[in-house]
Amino acid sequence: MIETERLQLVSFKSSYAQAVLKGRSHLERLFPYAISPQWPNANYSLLLPIIALDVLNHPFKQQWNRFIVHKKQRLLVGQISCYEYPGQKGHVEIGYGVVTDYRGYGYGSEVVKAFISWLFSHEHIHKIVAECVIENKASARVLEKCGFCNTSNSGERTYWELIRQKRNVKSF
Repeated sequence: MIETERLQLVSFKSSYAQAVLKGRSHLERLFPYAISPQWPNANYSLLLPIIALDVLNHPFKQQWNRFIVHKKQRLLVGQISCYEYPGQKGHVEIGYGVVTDYRGYGYGSEVVKAFISWLFSHEHIHKIVAECVIENKASARVLEKCGFCNTSNSGERTYWELIRQKRNVKSF
């Protein structure tokens, strides 16, 4: 398990994937923590069944997809995932989200920083990439705080990367 001072990153186990595909009430009965009524948000709710099927078909991917749990409140407040898994290229793409009521408290930076540390503990990973909507200034700020560099903008999206040897995570 990946842990920070305030958060736990719980692996997306196959049993959780099966529950997700059956519906929220099944996950609520199985998951050992309460689930925020704001989770999943509209964007992640579209990805959730895809990730669940991927985890079921490829169990090794459980560790690459995590639920964000607020430790003190024992509440699922978001998720962080690798959308592209490390292969011979040696890089991964991450995506993350925190429910509305928990934004603005540094949880995004805290969880991304912890996930970066965990990812770079794998010798074969040398680059992490991410993208966000240009208007999403909060997400861009999280990536900046965690040492990512903006590499390009295209249409409504902005693209970021963090290379292991260029890592410059700012403390918060």
